[in-house]
Amino acid sequence: MHWGHAVSTDMLHWKQKPIALEPDVNVPGQCFSGSVVVDSENTSGFKNGTEDVFVAIYTATKKGTCLAYSNDKGATWQAYAGNPVAIGTINESTRDPHVFWHEATHRWIVAEFETGKGMVFYNSQDLKTWSKTSAFKFGDECPDIFELPIDDGPTKKWVLHDGGGHYHIGSFNGATFTPDAGGPWKIDSNLERNYYASQSFFRRNFPDKRVIQMAWSFGKVPTNPWTHNATFPCEFKLKTFSEGVRLIRNPITEITKLYATSEHWGAQTLTSAKNLLSKINDKCFDLTAEFDLTGATATAITVTLPNKPIIYDITRKTLLGQELAPINNRVKIRLLVDWSQLEA
Repeated sequence: MHWGHAVSTDMLHWKQKPIALEPDVNVPGQCFSGSVVVDSENTSGFKNGTEDVFVAIYTATKKGTCLAYSNDKGATWQAYAGNPVAIGTINESTRDPHVFWHEATHRWIVAEFETGKGMVFYNSQDLKTWSKTSAFKFGDECPDIFELPIDDGPTKKWVLHDGGGHYHIGSFNGATFTPDAGGPWKIDSNLERNYYASQSFFRRNFPDKRVIQMAWSFGKVPTNPWTHNATFPCEFKLKTFSEGVRLIRNPITEITKLYATSEHWGAQTLTSAKNLLSKINDKCFDLTAEFDLTGATATAITVTLPNKPIIYDITRKTLLGQELAPINNRVKIRLLVDWSQLEA
């Protein structure tokens, strides 16, 4: 289990780089999940040179939680001589450390998953010496945690997210996560685990204030010359709905840079014989369709792609078999389609 490496200036066009972490070559153990931060203040003391030091923290099989660092923007990595660090145990029941900087307490925080305990939190001043602060029994693997404003306003809440797309909204004081009433909720229907183990980019050094994440798509397509891939980068936000505050995600606005052509149909009355997409032959497209179901006599709406029909069942109120209830009798669906991947 290696850590790959790719770079981008816009999160759309990626350049593959050589392997970053290679098991028992430049780092110890098989390299399971983890995260990377930019230690711009050199709290770790790993910096050697003019570039800000990158610090990776990951689950190393039969070793424990380990660190690696890079002084050349991730081109080369070396293991911390003091590995493993004191987070969890040496077996795989402790895994997937997600590291972030907590501004209010001026500490590094790790959220990691432990079997039987859920999400466990540690803090540190130097990324090397860690103290356990609390545990919150929730979720399964690959935690992510971030703070967001509600409706882009002054009130902020923390979101704790697990590998399967479940999440709680609540507060975090640098030591303990306290959930609000309700939850957990789910950000994705996660069909066939095609949205899994999502991680947000390290925010402290991100060019703007957005929370951007990408997930792991298992994508078991028989003709693929690869095994699995990443979902399209999306921005998280908190939005108030009639049932309360919920997490939403939408493709990053930079997607418009990829558009070669565009079509707009305006208001239409659909019948079984009317195919608005009959002249669309592209293999890659971004389609948004909003349906007013008032007075609808059809039982379903079908968008037929080259190799897969996408069905909204009006009677059952489901999309791809998952519940999608209308809001004010309207349903809005967005489809990102590529040669080998569909996101709805």
